[in-house]
Amino acid sequence: MSLLFVILACTGAAPTPDAAAPTSPAAPAAPAAQAPDDQIRSILAADEKLNRPAIVGAVGDKKDCVAAVVSKGDRMEFELIVRCGETTARSGALQQWAGYEEGPLWLQDVNGDGKNEVIVMASWMSGAGPTGAVPFQANSVLRLEGAALSHDTAAEAKIGELETEDAARKGLSKG
Repeated sequence: MSLLFVILACTGAAPTPDAAAPTSPAAPAAPAAQAPDDQIRSILAADEKLNRPAIVGAVGDKKDCVAAVVSKGDRMEFELIVRCGETTARSGALQQWAGYEEGPLWLQDVNGDGKNEVIVMASWMSGAGPTGAVPFQANSVLRLEGAALSHDTAAEAKIGELETEDAARKGLSKG
């Protein structure tokens, strides 16, 4: 104790009997909401990759959903993933052919029921026959019912081979 007084006397410091109690570290800030792309990446398998930025919105009767097209493996199999909270729905392969190029992705109420469907535009290659390496358009319209995605074949028939987003939106808007 006397050594402490000697040190304090030599430095000119005075002891502070009412020193403030140490404060506890600040609570960590709440984590920021996970970005839409990261929400999808967090559930992908090792052989899957996100093709384009994910979109956000209401799908079916669920709010705050994230939708994205991913490619799987070497064959370029395109699949739609829709994640709404803790519920994730996967379409399985969008088409039976090899994916060539994934195009626009958007949400639209295609049948007037007040619920958005997911529209995926993409081009494909059959890989067989004399035109096997010639890309062709085949667009998908998927409906979320509960936790399952299903093709809306009537809507797909309207826009199946259309090559631009504008043309497809107009095609889906017609009665």
